Amino acid sequence: AVAQLADVDVIADRIGYFYANPCRANLVEDISQYPHLSTWAAFQAASEISSSSERQVPWIREKAIDVLPSHRISIKQDLFLTSKLKDSARQFHLLRVEPNAWMKCFNISDSSDVARLNARAIGVYEAAKEKAVKLREFEKKQVVGASRLSSAAINWEHIPKPRETRIFILSSCKEIRMAFIEFIKCLTKKCAELYRGAVAGEHNLEWPPGIFIPPLPPRASAVSF
Repeated sequence: AVAQLADVDVIADRIGYFYANPCRANLVEDISQYPHLSTWAAFQAASEISSSSERQVPWIREKAIDVLPSHRISIKQDLFLTSKLKDSARQFHLLRVEPNAWMKCFNISDSSDVARLNARAIGVYEAAKEKAVKLREFEKKQVVGASRLSSAAINWEHIPKPRETRIFILSSCKEIRMAFIEFIKCLTKKCAELYRGAVAGEHNLEWPPGIFIPPLPPRASAVSF
């Protein structure tokens, strides 16, 4: 499940945390070296709520994509196949990245607030990157590097970490977090009561807004016939 982010500071922290993922995974030393898709450059250039980065991208139809000759292809093959796909495109779309658009949900409009939150995110990123560097030094590891990442097989093996405790609310304010947890407990209890009523045959039950009503168990079976 996607965790609820309750305030602007925790959102800024998560942004910094996500940008540090390639560093923590020992892929590259810095996010700017990551060779694949990233919004880091757009994020660094975004100083206003309305800041955006745009570019025209081709619409590649699925039927235009052939089977790769191998799970691992050379950079020369990669460039050739990419160029071939781009040339086959007949339509283009505008890809727009708006790194600060989320702030509109919190009615943020002042440039100083934008700068503070983005600086906070960068601070979290830098701290995580430095921690990753020290951990690699301690474990005597090296990063994969941009060159190897660019030529890695598409089915490159990945071993996920063991499942951790599921968190459904993140907040820098303890009071907000505790209030949300209590709200979820009450909502869960209410939905359980409604479900029991529905199973018992009650009608015209009013479920809370936004709740996906669970399917009821079958009340009859044709197997015996």
